[in-house]
Amino acid sequence: MQNNIDVTGLLKSISVMIAALMGPSTEVVVHDMEQAEIIHIENGHITERQVGDLEDANTITLLSQSAEQNSTLIGYLSTAKSNKPLKSSTLFIKDLDGNLKYTLCVNQDISAYKSAMDLLTHLTSTFTYEVTDVQPGGETIKQITTKLIMEEIFKAKPFSMDSKEAKLKIIQQLDDKGVFDVKDAVPKVCELLSISQATLYNYQRELRMRKEKESTRK
Repeated sequence: MQNNIDVTGLLKSISVMIAALMGPSTEVVVHDMEQAEIIHIENGHITERQVGDLEDANTITLLSQSAEQNSTLIGYLSTAKSNKPLKSSTLFIKDLDGNLKYTLCVNQDISAYKSAMDLLTHLTSTFTYEVTDVQPGGETIKQITTKLIMEEIFKAKPFSMDSKEAKLKIIQQLDDKGVFDVKDAVPKVCELLSISQATLYNYQRELRMRKEKESTRK
């Protein structure tokens, strides 16, 4: 007996259920990765997208590379066109050969919570995110590093990821968070930014020179 499953229909039904459960502040998107196209979306007002919209090539590449090592990415920071902060999670759906076919993305509008958090930081101490070998949720260094890199890349939108300045900004943010102190972080950053290690080191040197010039002016 052969079981034929309508994968797209199943993903659409799951999207409807998640959106109904989480409410209007949560967007759920199904991407056909072969067409780089949105085939279903719930609460599209959050990112101002609709069915038929195409995802940009840089995001598709980033997601495809992440899918090679992960089945899910949970809770990374992304940004809507309106600069609204989103807590995003992605499920990668692959065929039996390991080829990425679909993604199911959940984007939660956390702007209200962020505003409340910003207010609370004036009244309480802040939390410092530290990378350890294994987090309570079971994430490895590689997964955490990938998540941090993705957060900075998605924050850089809508700027073109092909621009040098966008990559410099991302590298500076990652450096400030201590990502480059983690083993194997350098090749992962180079892979996701599509640059060589030599280019990365040149960019880091340029950023240090900029900082030195700024401190000299002061």
